[in-house]
Amino acid sequence: MNNNNKLRKLQLTELEILKKVDQVCRQYQINYFLIAGTLLGAVRHKGFIPWDDDIDIGMLRSDYEKFIDICLHKQALGKEYYLHCNESDEDYYLPFIKVKKNNTTFAEKCNENIDTHKGIFIDVFPYDNVPKPVSFLEKLQTFYTVNDCEYYLRKNFGDYMKLPPESERKSHLPLLISFTNGVNRTHEN
Repeated sequence: MNNNNKLRKLQLTELEILKKVDQVCRQYQINYFLIAGTLLGAVRHKGFIPWDDDIDIGMLRSDYEKFIDICLHKQALGKEYYLHCNESDEDYYLPFIKVKKNNTTFAEKCNENIDTHKGIFIDVFPYDNVPKPVSFLEKLQTFYTVNDCEYYLRKNFGDYMKLPPESERKSHLPLLISFTNGVNRTHEN
């Protein structure tokens, strides 16, 4: 399989994970939002940035904590997915969670020698210190700031509809990608 086919298959697997996260969030009334290149791809490319190899979403801290609790205690993700966080793996070292697909492998250089679950994943980032609005005007401003994709994209990517030069369009494919029968370290709940 060439790199373009691997990348596309990786993107589709990540999209499958996002659909499961979306299903759980809808079922339990948890809000999330697309961030970074994931948001840029959705707006500019109506999907993935063609060379992007990950999905990033954000949640306000209260939704983030609720998502972790529901996934761990109600097994909302089912057996096909794994919530990788401090609560599910005492050796987990990142300040955000990952939702991983079991029986897949995404072996990156940074964790190749670490005994950890190495499944294909999406990143879920907590958002803290979003002020609670008190007046109608503050509510309107908070809604506008949190929900204004155009503002976010301009602030973070400048002329976000302009494609970067071809030399900068690189994915960061890992050392090894396996879509079935991957070796994952799993934990019993």
